[in-house]
Amino acid sequence: MARILYLLFLIVSCNIVFAQINVINPKGTKLEIDTSKWRISGTNIFNKNIGNVGIGTSNPSYKIDVNSASNPMRLLGLQLGTVGDSMLTMQSGIIKKFKPLNEIAWLQNGNSYNALGVLGTLDGNDLSFITNGNEHFHLDTRGNNFGGGTNSFGRNISNGFIHGSDNYVESNGSPSFTLGTSNNIDASDNSSVFGEKNTITSSNYSLIAGTRNNIEKSNYKYLFGDLNVSSGNSPFHYLFGDNNTSNSNGSHLYSFGEKNIAGKEYLMAFGKSVDFSGYNNGFSLGDANVSTFLTLNSSSSFLNANGGNVGIGNTNPVYNLDITGKLRVTDSAVTNSLRIINTANGNSTTDSLLVITPTSEIVKKIRPGSLPLLGDVIGTLGSNTVTKIQGRNINSAAPATNQVLKWDGTQWLPANEAASTNWLLTGNSNATYAANFLGTTNDIPLAIRSNNVSMFEVGRRGGPIGLVNNTGGLFPYNDANASVAYVRGTGGNSALQFEASGAAFYKPIFFTDANGNFKMRGSSAGTDFFELGSAGAANAGSLDFVIGDDGDEPMTFRKYNYSPVGYIEMLRMQGTGLNNTVRVGVNVNSVTPTSTFQVVGSVATAITSTATALTLTEIHHTVIVTAGVNITLPAANTCAGRIYIVKKTAAGTSALSSYIDTAGVASTTLNQGVYQLQSDGTNWQRIN
Repeated sequence: MARILYLLFLIVSCNIVFAQINVINPKGTKLEIDTSKWRISGTNIFNKNIGNVGIGTSNPSYKIDVNSASNPMRLLGLQLGTVGDSMLTMQSGIIKKFKPLNEIAWLQNGNSYNALGVLGTLDGNDLSFITNGNEHFHLDTRGNNFGGGTNSFGRNISNGFIHGSDNYVESNGSPSFTLGTSNNIDASDNSSVFGEKNTITSSNYSLIAGTRNNIEKSNYKYLFGDLNVSSGNSPFHYLFGDNNTSNSNGSHLYSFGEKNIAGKEYLMAFGKSVDFSGYNNGFSLGDANVSTFLTLNSSSSFLNANGGNVGIGNTNPVYNLDITGKLRVTDSAVTNSLRIINTANGNSTTDSLLVITPTSEIVKKIRPGSLPLLGDVIGTLGSNTVTKIQGRNINSAAPATNQVLKWDGTQWLPANEAASTNWLLTGNSNATYAANFLGTTNDIPLAIRSNNVSMFEVGRRGGPIGLVNNTGGLFPYNDANASVAYVRGTGGNSALQFEASGAAFYKPIFFTDANGNFKMRGSSAGTDFFELGSAGAANAGSLDFVIGDDGDEPMTFRKYNYSPVGYIEMLRMQGTGLNNTVRVGVNVNSVTPTSTFQVVGSVATAITSTATALTLTEIHHTVIVTAGVNITLPAANTCAGRIYIVKKTAAGTSALSSYIDTAGVASTTLNQGVYQLQSDGTNWQRIN
């Protein structure tokens, strides 16, 4: 708890980040947000004037001006477009909207765009038509020549057309048009080839529709199909299809398809896995493009990942992302829509903050000190002041060193650090005997718990512990103000055990059982044990003294003499082994008694004198009869082994309970003399 309050104080003592809107800080610190230029509406933030937005710069020259060493902008959650959607193009750093693909190219499943009605070229290049890899139709725009067949040959064709395969056309300045496969056009001013494995060499304008064709040293190249190769010093390349390669030193390349490879300055690619090795500028729509200036696809979109600046609304970007206009970030499905990394630190007092309005999702800037904080923490961002926490006021008093915020029931106010006055889990080193204690200051018991169950409680008997019991009137059960340490248990039973490393089995313990008996059991000489306590059930209780476990351990009663110092044994009770035989000795000086009962010293018994009739009980032993009165003995079967001595001093005969005389004859006569009687459990026997 102490650490939590301490961290809370540090949080409210610092600038707090607004929790309900996204705050963008391109330099890693707070920025000023000018509310005269920006407005927050719900989840939207939008600009109220025509000013610029700087990302990574405090002096934006364009609508959105981004400055970052690398990866200046990342957009997630872009949806997959269709052929009818407009495409983005870029020229001189300016991104513009381009016509949809179905307005500039023939689609494999047909076009529905009304303005498109031409299949061919707009310059002097030939046009070939190929099916199943074979050229079947060839248009030569320079002389309207048509050719067909196999191994056709044309040289200096003005306007030639060749249809077939394995044909060769050599033309100087004239259009050539071939249909078929494996045709060769050399030095034609305008060449058009439709088919597979065709070659155009040193042609000013080249157009190939098919697969695995090659254009070398042509100024303008148009390739439609798969696995086409464009090489040579051609300034313009147009590739439509899959797996096309441009190994040229030309300047411009336009690729539509998948897995295209290009190698020079200007590139526009539509497809997947396009490799723009060595290109300085590029625009790509597809997946997994390398060295591209702009890449948009369904899984990863990036601008100029390998360096350079991007301009939006301007032609001369000076930062990684340079926007002249407004920036809107919209994505309901992705929580992290905009990421800017590698930014420099800003100025927390002068720089503006970038925020995104909740409704329009427009990026705006807000000056420090003007952005309110809402939610659990209330204040003004940038003002270094928090007025409320969880809707409750904060005292304005300045805190001292190591103080934390503490709730006093009315307000939050600085207080001493909790750790300085609390008992710590790791122990305290600042405790004093007179001032510090573990407990309560009201009439509530101190409870020690384990597994959230109270195990030990200390308090007043009459308090919440509730241990007052007036039955029997015994102290301290009936004293409500008596102090008590209460050991609780499970199922009504409790125990208090002590450590005894020398005890092999029987660890010392106080415990209770289900019958309400309380016992103390402990170790003795390592492997033996003793037990002292109550026993019994159903109102038939007893007090037990137990010693064990080999059967010959003695139970001794000793006194202690302080001078000379020593223990003196008074009474010894001891068994003789694992049997039912026990011996008791008095004053035997720690020696095992030689008899069941041994007394070293005198023995005193009761002696009574009577001149009236008397019935003997367990309180009598020797009876002196001084008159001729009768003496009654208890039933012999109720006191087996008991001994009475009856001495009659008066003359005459009186009566005595039936006994067996020394001759073995039953008698009831009590004459003058001494009678020693002992019960055998059935009869009284006269011993003398």
